[in-house]
Formats: sequence, C-alpha cells, structure tokens
Amino acid sequence: MSTPRNGALPAADVARVLDTARIPHVVFGWWAIGCHGNEYSTKEIDFVVDSDKISAAANALVATGHFHRCADRNCLELKTDRCKSDDNVPGKLYPADVLGQQMALNNRHAIAQDHLHIGPEYEYFEVISLYAKSHLLWSFPDLTLRPADTRTYMFTNDARLPPRTKGGSTGPWDTLYPVKIPTHVALVEALCLLYLRDLGDFDGIHHAWSAMLGEALGEQFVDAQLNLNEKTKALRRNINPRWLPGLDPFFFPNPPTPFFTGLNRLRATLVQNNELPNIPPHDPSDCPM
Repeated sequence: MSTPRNGALPAADVARVLDTARIPHVVFGWWAIGCHGNEYSTKEIDFVVDSDKISAAANALVATGHFHRCADRNCLELKTDRCKSDDNVPGKLYPADVLGQQMALNNRHAIAQDHLHIGPEYEYFEVISLYAKSHLLWSFPDLTLRPADTRTYMFTNDARLPPRTKGGSTGPWDTLYPVKIPTHVALVEALCLLYLRDLGDFDGIHHAWSAMLGEALGEQFVDAQLNLNEKTKALRRNINPRWLPGLDPFFFPNPPTPFFTGLNRLRATLVQNNELPNIPPHDPSDCPM
C-alpha cells in the first residue's frame, strides 16, 4: 500500500476531519474492497455521507488546506469513463499507458456528488469523492458517528479483518485513525444491488460494480471443487440467501447457472418491490438473463 510522506493515509485524515465536524460517513469503493478482498491501490478514495451533509463535508475538508475543490468542468472525475474522449476511438493504436488506463478496473466509475483534489503533501493519492448515501447505500442503516449495527459497519483497525497478504487484502490499519467501512457481507450485498440497479446503463457503470464485486470476493477456490475457504464460508452463512444463486459462480468452478445469471433473474423482482431506486436509463438488450 502506498503511504503519503506524512505517514498516514488520507482516508484516515479525512475520517478524522469529518468526525471532528460531526459528519457521519463510511468509506466505500476500492479502498473498502481492499480491506476485505483484493487490494487495488486506486488514487481516489470514496466517502459516503448523507446527501444533506455533502456540502458541509467538502467545506470541512477545504478548511484544512490539504484538499481543494475542483474548478475544472472538464475534469475526468465528472465523466463515467476516466479516459479522455480522444483516447476512446475504436481501432486507434494507443501507447501502453493509455491502454493501461482504458483497461484499469477503476476506469469506469459512478460520478460523485462532489469531489476534491488532494494536495501534494500526499504522495500517490489524487481525489476524495463524496457520494450521497441515497445514491449508493440506500439499503444501509442510517449513518452515525459510532454505529451500533455491527452487521453493516466496522472500522479499519478491526482485528476481524483478514491479515495483509501479497495480492490480497490491506490488513487492519492498526497505526492509523480508524475509518468506518462496510463489513464484508454488507459490502457484497451493496455491490449486488448497485450492479442490478445499473445493469445495462448506457454509461456502462454496471461493469464498474461487477469488477468491484469480483475483487471484493477475492480468490475463492481451494484445491477441490467444493472446498470453500473460511472467508467464503462466513460470507455464505451471513449473507441474505437470495444472493447466493447469483454469487455461486464465484464460489464453484462449475456452477449450475451461468455467470451472473442468478443475479440477473433477481432484477425484475427487486424492481417490482421498489428496492432499486433511481434506475438510470438503460438498454434492455444489455441485461443478460
């Protein structure tokens, strides 16, 4: 994990600022995934707050002098595809760095309700994104400073997090200010909901959620076909059973249903039950069933 010169991850610094300002929050996205599944060291850190707290959160961060509001209307953070438009011409030959960005797991992303750029005192990291809870985590319990819901929320210094491994999770952030993140079960369930809400979205956001879901689950196979590791067993015990038909392709080499088919079959039921709010315009032909 890359570390800024001041010895603390900006996520921990942001969490401290928001706690001081009495603004409940939770880290989501790739850095939450890195705590539970496979670390994918992205340059942006996603915070979720209540929609009526986004402005206050941004103001509190700007006041530190380390985070700066974006004034660029053409900023790539305002586009669902972080590659520049002239870097997405079919058939065009591109240098390796451009091809790498086009293929990066975090190239596609949901546009945040607000974002700030990170000052030079932090190495590597570039962006703090502020998302409205109603947009990403509508199914989660209310955000509070010290949540009592241990099924949904935990902190980055929790000893229950998997140990740091090469190519695996970040491990607990023992020496840093504790940052609230979703539990593994809550993270996977939220990504399932987001994938199904945005499935077939014209901007392709569902591809971002499916990439996150794969990394959140991490490596699942252990020797024999049905020999699940302890992490997988715990997830299957605690997750809402309705998600298992869609997740089985991650758990078993030869699942009874094709990849994501089980999840896709749930979509109509979820829509009917009004469990997928704010569905974006989408192409039904891009919703494999």
